[in-house]
Amino acid sequence: RQSVAKRNIQYVNSREDDSGVEGNIRAFGLKPMIVHTVAEVSDKTSCPHIDTIVVDSLEFVCSLPVVTGAIAYVPAD
Repeated sequence: RQSVAKRNIQYVNSREDDSGVEGNIRAFGLKPMIVHTVAEVSDKTSCPHIDTIVVDSLEFVCSLPVVTGAIAYVPAD
Protein backbone atom coordinates (compact mmCIF):
# COMPACT_ATOMS: atom_id res chain seq x y z
CA ARG A 1 0.00 0.00 0.00
CA GLN A 2 1.40 3.36 -1.06
CA SER A 3 1.46 6.17 1.47
CA VAL A 4 -1.09 8.92 0.88
CA ALA A 5 1.67 11.49 1.36
CA LYS A 6 3.31 10.30 -1.87
CA ARG A 7 0.21 10.94 -3.98
CA ASN A 8 0.15 13.89 -6.40
CA ILE A 9 -2.88 16.08 -5.75
CA GLN A 10 -3.77 18.81 -8.20
CA TYR A 11 -6.12 21.50 -6.93
CA VAL A 12 -7.81 23.55 -9.66
CA ASN A 13 -8.64 26.89 -8.05
CA SER A 14 -10.31 28.43 -11.11
CA ARG A 15 -12.04 31.08 -9.00
CA GLU A 16 -8.73 32.02 -7.39
CA ASP A 17 -10.48 32.37 -4.05
CA ASP A 18 -9.47 31.61 -0.49
CA SER A 19 -12.05 28.90 0.23
CA GLY A 20 -9.74 26.92 2.49
CA VAL A 21 -9.54 23.87 0.21
CA GLU A 22 -5.80 24.23 -0.24
CA GLY A 23 -5.34 24.34 3.54
CA ASN A 24 -7.55 21.30 4.00
CA ILE A 25 -5.45 19.33 1.50
CA ARG A 26 -2.28 20.41 3.33
CA ALA A 27 -3.85 19.35 6.66
CA PHE A 28 -3.70 15.76 5.39
CA GLY A 29 0.06 16.15 4.98
CA LEU A 30 -0.18 16.54 1.21
CA LYS A 31 1.42 19.15 -1.01
CA PRO A 32 -1.16 20.20 -3.59
CA MET A 33 -0.14 21.42 -7.02
CA ILE A 34 -2.25 24.56 -7.50
CA VAL A 35 -3.42 25.53 -11.00
CA HIS A 36 -6.01 28.03 -12.22
CA THR A 37 -6.66 27.41 -15.94
CA VAL A 38 -7.41 24.62 -18.42
CA ALA A 39 -4.03 25.28 -20.04
CA GLU A 40 -2.24 24.58 -16.74
CA VAL A 41 -4.23 21.38 -16.17
CA SER A 42 -3.32 20.00 -19.58
CA ASP A 43 0.34 21.12 -19.59
CA LYS A 44 2.14 17.77 -19.52
CA THR A 45 5.63 19.33 -19.39
CA SER A 46 5.18 21.02 -16.01
CA CYS A 47 2.64 18.60 -14.58
CA PRO A 48 3.72 15.32 -12.98
CA HIS A 49 1.52 12.23 -12.97
CA ILE A 50 -1.58 13.28 -11.04
CA ASP A 51 -3.36 10.80 -8.79
CA THR A 52 -6.26 13.06 -7.81
CA ILE A 53 -7.69 16.30 -9.14
CA VAL A 54 -9.80 18.49 -6.87
CA VAL A 55 -11.81 21.11 -8.79
CA ASP A 56 -13.64 24.11 -7.35
CA SER A 57 -16.45 24.37 -9.91
CA LEU A 58 -18.55 22.14 -12.13
CA GLU A 59 -18.32 24.73 -14.91
CA PHE A 60 -14.55 24.24 -14.98
CA VAL A 61 -14.92 20.46 -15.25
CA CYS A 62 -17.29 20.89 -18.20
CA SER A 63 -14.68 23.02 -20.00
CA LEU A 64 -11.99 20.33 -19.82
CA PRO A 65 -11.30 18.24 -22.91
CA VAL A 66 -12.72 14.73 -22.56
CA VAL A 67 -10.13 11.98 -22.28
CA THR A 68 -11.65 8.50 -22.31
CA GLY A 69 -10.92 6.65 -19.10
CA ALA A 70 -9.15 9.59 -17.47
CA ILE A 71 -11.91 10.53 -15.06
CA ALA A 72 -12.72 7.71 -12.69
CA TYR A 73 -15.20 9.46 -10.39
CA VAL A 74 -17.07 12.73 -10.62
CA PRO A 75 -19.58 13.40 -7.81
CA ALA A 76 -23.02 14.58 -8.90
CA ASP A 77 -23.44 17.09 -6.06
